[in-house]
Amino acid sequence: MSPECFKHLLSLMSPLLEKNCHNRTPLSPKQRLLTTLRYLATGDSQRSIAYNFVVGRASVCEIVREVCQALWATLAHEYVCMPESVEQWLALAQEFEEKWDLPNVCALDGKHIACC
Repeated sequence: MSPECFKHLLSLMSPLLEKNCHNRTPLSPKQRLLTTLRYLATGDSQRSIAYNFVVGRASVCEIVREVCQALWATLAHEYVCMPESVEQWLALAQEFEEKWDLPNVCALDGKHIACC
């Protein structure tokens, strides 16, 4: 992920990732987003992520859950949409072919689906 992309994502997510805690200093939205993206990108265990980011494993578990919910709430309406007509499915397949050189295919969740 480019630094510009990360900054844009952080600007979208910051309001949802802010924590107010009276008895200790909470992790910043940047740290929470970094922790979650590292977990999602590498597939490392939460224990390994906790060690790398110097936080508790239970904290990593909670951070990943909360940030993933915030990611969905923020980005789903813009990036995850279901085509409503045959023409939209065909346009999506055409776009996928131009980008990935796979004809008559759409990708959902990393799976290839033939559009015949």
